[in-house]
Amino acid sequence: MLSLEQIFLSFQIAVLAWVYTEILTEPKEVLGWWCKWLHKVIKNEFLLKPLCDCPYCVAGQLSLWGYLYFNWDTYNFVSHLLFIGMGIFIIVLLKTTKRIINE
Repeated sequence: MLSLEQIFLSFQIAVLAWVYTEILTEPKEVLGWWCKWLHKVIKNEFLLKPLCDCPYCVAGQLSLWGYLYFNWDTYNFVSHLLFIGMGIFIIVLLKTTKRIINE
């Protein structure tokens, strides 16, 4: 089971991933050049997704490595999976909320 601190961290990671992929890497935004450069250099979609194209993939990667960084001393495999799943699920909630607002 995730602690309240881990749930809050998962939410923060998901928001960071969403803002990064949906706002900051868009053309003419502060990191638009980064995503454009990655598309020129990397032709493999499998590698591009977790770097700038897919909020689910970015949230999953940040959650995967973030959990290890913050919980190295008290590692729990089940909590690690839940942490990753929660990060991706929060992206689903954010994208659904955006879609509902825009309708």
